[in-house]
Amino acid sequence: MKGPNEPKKLAVSPSHLDLLDSLSIEDKSPQRHSQASSTLVNKSLSHKNSNITSAASGVAEDEDAFDDWGDFVDGPPTEPPKSVGCQRLASAKVPNQKAKAATYLERKTSPTFSISSNAVSPAQIRPTNIPPPSVLLELFPRLFDQLRKEATEARKNVQEKQNIETVALLILCTLKAAARVVAGRTLRWKRDSILSQSMRIGPARAGKPGGMKLNTVNKNEDIKEQQEAVDVISMWRDRTALFNSVIQASGRRPIHAIPTNIRAMTATPEQGALKASHACALCGLKREERLPKIDDQVEDSFGEWWTDHWGHTECRQFWETNVALLGQR
Repeated sequence: MKGPNEPKKLAVSPSHLDLLDSLSIEDKSPQRHSQASSTLVNKSLSHKNSNITSAASGVAEDEDAFDDWGDFVDGPPTEPPKSVGCQRLASAKVPNQKAKAATYLERKTSPTFSISSNAVSPAQIRPTNIPPPSVLLELFPRLFDQLRKEATEARKNVQEKQNIETVALLILCTLKAAARVVAGRTLRWKRDSILSQSMRIGPARAGKPGGMKLNTVNKNEDIKEQQEAVDVISMWRDRTALFNSVIQASGRRPIHAIPTNIRAMTATPEQGALKASHACALCGLKREERLPKIDDQVEDSFGEWWTDHWGHTECRQFWETNVALLGQR
């Protein structure tokens, strides 16, 4: 029997006793959990450090990229002061940009704005050194003598059609030019401002109104022109038969000598006449004026009758052929 004051003995299982007996004060608790936790902590820290390092390197690279572009400032853009090299580069770029713009404009405008092919040729430029009618009339007797020789040779060789054609055209051009110079000798003084101004004295410039025309010069010029016209018509009559024989041999209509006081007639638009802003540079007749029995059945088209900026086509051909023989003023 146990007394009430005796302590009760706790029942301890054998396993518990073994564990308690095996432990001592110097023994250390197992480190598995702590080592595992420390390993996890180290790995997480190393991972974070690597992320931080990569982030730092990325930030550094971004900062380097931003450093290349310069600082960004809020507000209106301000231009930094340009160096001398930049100014030279900009000045060198300006001509290139202008050249590119000019090339672009040329490409854009070339289909629309093109240079006209109807520019005035040197043969159509109106001469300003044609001498007065009296000087022109002095040339015809010499030309008539030359044409007489060529016509005589052409008649001997009628079989040579090309030679007959050439001589006939030369005779027609010379006779028509002579007829127009005789008919327009007084009109040219009124219509050719350069010619009329050359016979005036005073401060007026050539081709401009003003100055005083000498009456003695005017009278002497009229007398000389009249005498020259009579001599030309007289020689024409003497050679009319020879000239017309060659002209008819070429299949064209003959031309007879004109009177010295012949007057030009003005044709109407119904007759196919056209008008020009200037008279003929050689004879002084207008485009719509016709000489009886000389200018019959005129076809004023395609430059056969009239050359723009010059005058009669036959007068222009006469001038170009004999300009070296003329005494130019």
